[in-house]
Amino acid sequence: MAVPWCSSPRSSPAAALSHHPVQSTTTKHNRLLEESFYYDNPPHPGEALRLDVLPALGMNLDALAAHLGYSSRQLRSVLNGRTPIHADPAHRLELAGLGTARQYLAEQQAWSLWQARQRPHPPIAPLYTPQYT
Repeated sequence: MAVPWCSSPRSSPAAALSHHPVQSTTTKHNRLLEESFYYDNPPHPGEALRLDVLPALGMNLDALAAHLGYSSRQLRSVLNGRTPIHADPAHRLELAGLGTARQYLAEQQAWSLWQARQRPHPPIAPLYTPQYT
C-alpha cells in the first residue's frame, strides 16, 4: 500500500536533504547546506506519523502499536513528540513499510539538534578553526 508522505510545509529535513540537487565534498559548502535546512524548527518524526501516516492508513494509534508489537503508551509518547524515536521503533516502522529507519533517525537527529541549539549554553571557545581555501 502506498502511503502519501508528508505534503505539509513542515516536510522532513532528511527528505529535503536527500533530494537536494547540489552535492559538494567541500566542508564549507556542506556546513552551509546543513545549516540552511536545520534552522527553521524541523518537525519531530512522530508528528508526521500522527498527522499524515495514521490518517492515510485509516489506523488509530492502538492499532499501529499492536501491528508493530510496541506498547501503545510508548508509541503515543513518540507520536506526541515527548520521546525521541530510537532505532527499535524506527526499524519496526521500516518493516511495516512505513519509510526507512534511517529516515526516521535522521529526522530525530535534526529535531534534537535544533532543540539543543535553542537552549542556552555556557560560552565555549572553539579549539580549532579550519582554514577554508
